[in-house]
Amino acid sequence: MMILNLFNKGVSEVDYIIAHNYSFDSKIVMGEFRRMSIMTIFEQVPFFDTMKASTNYLKLPKTTNKYPCLL
Repeated sequence: MMILNLFNKGVSEVDYIIAHNYSFDSKIVMGEFRRMSIMTIFEQVPFFDTMKASTNYLKLPKTTNKYPCLL
């Protein structure tokens, strides 16, 4: 619970959240906030998803519907 409180404090101090696969990460993070009954503004903070943003930049061939992954 202490880590979630520290994370929550950090979220309240930033202008943006940068994540690789934000849609997955946000579900996990919000699940933990709900499980511990901690109020948060996490979902209201604008985000930038490097996974989705890098698709066009990397110019990967369209052989699948998968996004680029971190290795």
